[in-house]
Amino acid sequence: KKSCEMMMGKFFLSLSVVALVSPCGGLSTQQFRGAEVGQIDEAALRRSWTRDGVAYVEEFLTEESFLELEALARQYSDLRPESSNSVAQGRLGTYVDPKERVARILTSPNVRDALRRCTGCGNLVPSDFPVELRRYPLQSSMDWHQDEILYSEPQVECVLTIINTSDSRTQWQRKTGDVVSTFMHPTPPPLVEAEGPRHCVTPVTEGDRLIAKFVYTSSPFKLQAWYDNLDAYRQHDKSKEHEITYR
Repeated sequence: KKSCEMMMGKFFLSLSVVALVSPCGGLSTQQFRGAEVGQIDEAALRRSWTRDGVAYVEEFLTEESFLELEALARQYSDLRPESSNSVAQGRLGTYVDPKERVARILTSPNVRDALRRCTGCGNLVPSDFPVELRRYPLQSSMDWHQDEILYSEPQVECVLTIINTSDSRTQWQRKTGDVVSTFMHPTPPPLVEAEGPRHCVTPVTEGDRLIAKFVYTSSPFKLQAWYDNLDAYRQHDKSKEHEITYR
């Protein structure tokens, strides 16, 4: 029987999505159905995932679910600078409590089931690594990199673009070596597998970009990198916290 790692390969998935807390971490999938997923071509996404390790999903969520998520995300005002060892420059962020609705949406059963179908991994579940809100203000960017493996099997990292008035672009490298460069619209989200395709975010020279990052996994067994990455926002100067304002 093939493992999820063999089925999924190394991948990056971009889509407009919402998530729920891992079964290891607490919320019952029977308590909250969460976001409604839109009409997506799952077969095409599976082919892209298998071929390139990347899937870019447009209109993953219905408009109603997406607008709810956007309104909730705008209320967060405690975004903080990341630690000095981050691959991003000038990016701000915060962890979302798993009990808060933003996290419950992104880890909801509807989202989980859609991601299982898109990746071909039938035991994919929301992980116990916290959901993050990340903001790219002026002059921020993210260097080329591969995501670290947090669990004993490579996790799926999902990026949902909530607001994007910036001129930055997300880029990733296909297995052929070709580089894809795209503007991330607020309606589609991306998924990326740990140690999958290299990817980056080009510098923001105008506007803002706000994303939600959330992780799905097929393994409950954490590696040391899980704990190392949890320190991203712990040590910071309270005087440098930023209010979210968008132009």
